[in-house]
Amino acid sequence: DGEVTRGWLGIVPTPVTAEAAKALSLARAEGVVIREMEPGGPAERAGMQILDVVVEIAGKPTRDTPTLLARIAELKPGSTVKLVVVRANAPVDVDVTIGKRPKAQ
Repeated sequence: DGEVTRGWLGIVPTPVTAEAAKALSLARAEGVVIREMEPGGPAERAGMQILDVVVEIAGKPTRDTPTLLARIAELKPGSTVKLVVVRANAPVDVDVTIGKRPKAQ
């Protein structure tokens, strides 16, 4: 189509720092905390929640924000992938249908 299409979740991620890990009662300072979500975006439609910690995307560990963003961008819009998030100290599988990243305004 003459354009690059990137996957999109509609989240604002933040790294899991040592302080965040302690506050969220995580065993390790790994993963990415969902700080905000786009209303009606793919993450919200899939049932993800603010303060979920994404630790895996499509079977691949996701330890930091750059890795998370790169993995999401390479996913095909319309595809469904499994994310593993830590919520209330327990892993939760979430199936997300990837959206198409909106054009910058």
